[in-house]
Amino acid sequence: MDAAPPARCKTIYPSYVPVSAELLKRLYVDERLTAADISARIGCSPITILRRLRQFGYVKLVSASHLFLDWVQATIRRILSMKGSIAVQ
Repeated sequence: MDAAPPARCKTIYPSYVPVSAELLKRLYVDERLTAADISARIGCSPITILRRLRQFGYVKLVSASHLFLDWVQATIRRILSMKGSIAVQ
């Protein structure tokens, strides 16, 4: 007897991070944070933030290499500020 094909998941993935349009507007538009800075605050990847920005109409095109560099810089700033050893600008 043939097994039925697996059902496709129609629920949100377990790793899905909900980000509201209001929060993105405050952080991205009002506070002028980068996608990398926002992702460090929320605890997700910069790509997730980029996708939500596009979803809500805030970004048309961003180079992935610049996004990665922003993420690296934001991560370094966050780590250094947690250690308190170096003043972060």
